[in-house]
Order: sequence, then C-alpha cells, then structure tokens
Amino acid sequence: MKRIAGASQRANDHVNTAWDLYRIACVAAWTAGGGLAGGIAGGGIGGIAGGGGGALAGTAGGPFALVTVPTVALGGAALGTTAGATLGTIGGGYFGYLYGMNSCGGGGSGSGGSGGQGGGKGLSKATRKKLGNLADRAGEKVRDVIRSRGGTAANVNQAGPWADKTLGETAEQAVAGNPTAETAIKIAKQAGRLGQQY
Repeated sequence: MKRIAGASQRANDHVNTAWDLYRIACVAAWTAGGGLAGGIAGGGIGGIAGGGGGALAGTAGGPFALVTVPTVALGGAALGTTAGATLGTIGGGYFGYLYGMNSCGGGGSGSGGSGGQGGGKGLSKATRKKLGNLADRAGEKVRDVIRSRGGTAANVNQAGPWADKTLGETAEQAVAGNPTAETAIKIAKQAGRLGQQY
C-alpha cells in the first residue's frame, strides 16, 4: 500500500508541476501577445502624431518650409514611432499579463476572486478569526499558501476546488458552514506538518 501511495504521490506531483508549467507558459504568451499588439498600435499612433506635429513645426521655417517641413516631419514621425512603440509594448504587455493571470488560472498574492482582501483587509471578524495568523494572506490562492508553507501537491489536491480560490473567500465559506472549505483551511494551516508525512 505504501508503494501505491508513493506512486500516487509522485503522479500527483508530476501533474501539479505540469499544471504550473502550463500556467507560466500561458501567462507568458498573453504578456508577449499584449506587448506585440501594444507595440504595433503604439508605434502607428505615435508615428502619425509625431509626423503631424513635425510637419506643423516645420512650417515655422518660412521660406525654407519646403526643406524644413519634410525634414522635421520625418524626425517627428521617427521619434513618435519609437516612443509610441515603447510605451505601447510596456502597456500592452502589462495588460496582457493581467489578462493571462486571470484566464490561465495563475495568481499569487492579491489575485483571485475576493476583492479587497489583500493583506487581510475587508475580512469579517469571524473570517479573520478562522484564518488566525494567515489573515494577512487572505488575498492569496489556497494552493499557493499550501505550497509556500511546505505542503505537497497531494495536499493541494486535498483542498479540492478551493485550491484555486483565495484564502479569504475559502475562509468565508468555511465560516458559513461549508465542510470542504473548512477542510481546505485546515490543510493550509497545517501544510508544513502534513507535507512532512510524505
């Protein structure tokens, strides 16, 4: 039985590792895609704006406008394209990252469904009491709390669907009498001890 349990544990660890790798790749893809789209859009807008502004500035050349307008317009377009592409890439990458964290099931501290619970803020007295010294981690996902406290992939699996909910949201449901949420909270609290059993 111990060999079967050990094999099952190793299989669970592999599945969890594969899931983590998928989440990392998924978020990276959204970040890169957002950055590319933002860079293209930003470069186009910046180039048009810079070129237009440069052409307008070039008219100050008076009799030399035939030379200054195209010259300054080209310089403005180049500068606008570079600045627009840079800012667009940064902005697009950031929003791509945020979208990826949502859609790929990723998330660390502060991500997930219970808004306003990062750092334990917005928790009811009963929920804060349920979490004890973990109240400040209410915005983190249960799976992340379990793993960071020494728990194994098997411990994460024991938390069931609550593994991908925030600790605060899970504690609220535990306070409301949900038995599976209660189990998930107990696993998160005892993750270090439980992890040493395997």
